[in-house]
Amino acid sequence: MNSADGINVLEIDEWSTPATGYPLSKGGRARITRATLKANAYRMEGVRGYDCYRLKKPIPVTSLKASAYLPGARVMVWGIKDSEINPAVTKVSML
Repeated sequence: MNSADGINVLEIDEWSTPATGYPLSKGGRARITRATLKANAYRMEGVRGYDCYRLKKPIPVTSLKASAYLPGARVMVWGIKDSEINPAVTKVSML
């Protein structure tokens, strides 16, 4: 942690999670992908008291990419139900 400038920085030399070892795969409209996050500083928005984190070297990042309906409001739920009748309903895609 570096708070000399009043900024709390998390220094990261290495990073892995259980997802780091997941095999890349696809099933239905979802797939597991992997990308590399470059050595750089990134914002943390106060998570665990840090303002940012700094990667000293690139790290692998595993993600779940999927296409899905996101029913957040009743009108959206109605739209999804109606899509069985009218397939032109708007779909939110995270791919």
